[in-house]
Amino acid sequence: MPKIGYFYLYRGLVLGESLDSESELQYAGHAEFWENEAANLFPASPETKDLRLCWYGCDRGRITEFEGRFQLLGTPAVFEHSEDILILLEHSDLDSIIRIEADDHYRISNSDAKILKHNATHFCPPYGYRYLIGKIRHEMAPHINAV
Repeated sequence: MPKIGYFYLYRGLVLGESLDSESELQYAGHAEFWENEAANLFPASPETKDLRLCWYGCDRGRITEFEGRFQLLGTPAVFEHSEDILILLEHSDLDSIIRIEADDHYRISNSDAKILKHNATHFCPPYGYRYLIGKIRHEMAPHINAV
């Protein structure tokens, strides 16, 4: 069954929550997820307090279901890698997804991005990380948000 949820796209990884339409999310969305998980994603950073508030420092998106149709929203990199993301979220009919690219909410904050870039070497999700949705297959994936 295709999944809905929200996610971040950082350093070639898709991180967040995805589930079928009958399940419930652990977090309320991007900001709550990032604030609670930043310490797990950047475990060796001395700037964990600053990192927790960098909700909008990298590419992110969400897939929702509205009136029986799936909608994908996100930053430009989400659409560049939408095929991989949708496959990870178990969508087999990629052409049926409505893509909403012009959404003011999905912009990257320069100040948040600077903090993430400064801490990129500390990015190390734990082995078996429960919020790792998957990895982008695209050959350019290592360059997503790369330092």
